[in-house]
Amino acid sequence: MSAHPEGAILVIDDETATVDAIVRTLEAEGFRVCGVSSGEAALARIEQESFDMILCDIRLKGMDGLTLQKRLRTVYPEVPVVMI
Repeated sequence: MSAHPEGAILVIDDETATVDAIVRTLEAEGFRVCGVSSGEAALARIEQESFDMILCDIRLKGMDGLTLQKRLRTVYPEVPVVMI
């Protein structure tokens, strides 16, 4: 019997189908997952809730993923950001 992982993951992608697929997959593995569709929504969500990891699309409408990553590094340097 394998242990279930613990942790909270924020998924950021402007493609709703992609967010839904990633969220479903990670939740099935036992993670607590939140999906948002923009960099601005991600920044607002992070103010309300803490995350152990962030998965972010590079190409987002509005604030792109690389700009978001720089802002996250400044405010939350301990949280790993994985670009997808």
